[in-house]
Amino acid sequence: MSPILPGATIGFLGGGQLGRMSAMAARALGYNVIALDPSPHCAAKAVADEIIVAPFNDTDAATALAKRCDVVTWEIEKIDIAAAEAASKEVPVRPGNSILRLVQDKGVQKNWLTKNGFPAGPYAVAETVEQAIDLSQSHFPTDCQLRFKSCRDGYDGKAQTKLPSAFTQEDVREAWQSLGARPCIIEQEITLQAELSVL
Repeated sequence: MSPILPGATIGFLGGGQLGRMSAMAARALGYNVIALDPSPHCAAKAVADEIIVAPFNDTDAATALAKRCDVVTWEIEKIDIAAAEAASKEVPVRPGNSILRLVQDKGVQKNWLTKNGFPAGPYAVAETVEQAIDLSQSHFPTDCQLRFKSCRDGYDGKAQTKLPSAFTQEDVREAWQSLGARPCIIEQEITLQAELSVL
């Protein structure tokens, strides 16, 4: 693929905070920016040349965006795979759709990171409430603090809950129900020295 040089147009699937920061960098380098976002008042609005207002699963809008761009990227993992695939029929989508599939499921993502040698705190993936009860009692030290996170649709502290220090099976059931009774990742809370965000 040839380099996409300044003067070209970059399309963003998503116009949130990361989209705004990326759009600011793109504009400073001389690129044009069009973003697709459900909100007409999204964070990227102030710096994008144009906002296409449409849901993240609107394949027609994603296609229309891509037809006006030289390349498309996404700034949030909530982008519908079908929309990203529709855009990729028109122009390159970077990162690719295989990466989008990977990051949309925290369990799949965590397993991939661990398999590929990236450091990760103690965790387990539970597909059922029975697994969640068993893993939370058998997989972690008895004196640690546990956090349940939905494998899908959670970010920025959403779709997660902390178990009480001396939790019971009923606490695990309540945590499971509070996340929509769907697969979740159980993590042992650890002390962080720093947090890095890579885009």
